[in-house]
Amino acid sequence: MYWVHPSVSGRIVSAWLLTVKVFAVLSLAMLAGKIEASDLPSGVTTEIQLEKAKRPRLRVSCGHPKRSSYRKRRGVMSFTLEHGDIGRCYTDKPAYFPSGPVPFMERAELYSDFRDVGPRYRFSALVHMGPASETAPDTTVFQVHQWVQESCRCEPPVMLGFDGGGQLKAWGLSAPNTHVEIPLKGWGREDFETKWVEIAVDVTSAYGKQNVTVWLGGHKVLSRNALIQNGGALFLKVGLYRPGSRKARLPTDRLHVRDVQIGVLH
Repeated sequence: MYWVHPSVSGRIVSAWLLTVKVFAVLSLAMLAGKIEASDLPSGVTTEIQLEKAKRPRLRVSCGHPKRSSYRKRRGVMSFTLEHGDIGRCYTDKPAYFPSGPVPFMERAELYSDFRDVGPRYRFSALVHMGPASETAPDTTVFQVHQWVQESCRCEPPVMLGFDGGGQLKAWGLSAPNTHVEIPLKGWGREDFETKWVEIAVDVTSAYGKQNVTVWLGGHKVLSRNALIQNGGALFLKVGLYRPGSRKARLPTDRLHVRDVQIGVLH
């Protein structure tokens, strides 16, 4: 039997305990990553999920800032924005904002095919915000858009996203170039960090002022009119879209989306 000095023995035990702690932390981190990706609890409302709703084909919106901006794994679409991730649409470029307060836009999004004009649609998805990330002011995560071509410089009739404090809010188009902000009280970013939240937006697609209804977790949280502009067709956008900044460093944000569906109500 070999004799070991007590001080050496203590250092060996300390090193062993440190190794155990590091292994435990890494294991928890790996487990958290798996849970964040696909295994969190989700509530789906039978009344919201229309029987004849279909999963649309989703395409990249103008291209992503970099490869890490988007990935899809096990049916989960994950979007990541870091400071300075300027979108690749021409409307995102610094030159597009020569006199405005926004120097550029940051974007990592997908969009659906265009819908026929006339019916009332329900756009829905399950949404989860990465708990290890943070959302910058005026970041949208879910949009019903209408821009189709240059002849119709249409704007999204309704958008959902967060303010700088994590409050969930909606933007409704009340007139050309004019969105009204509506806080969705009782809903904040923290509600999206521990589970999947079912978002659904009902929109009548005829031109003019039409009713828009927003559902969260199966509960109606907003019903009001929004402008559907003449000349465009509705489509869905999911992903991260936010104003960039040259004055402050914006936080890294991460959004997860799954089970996107579009159905016709009538």
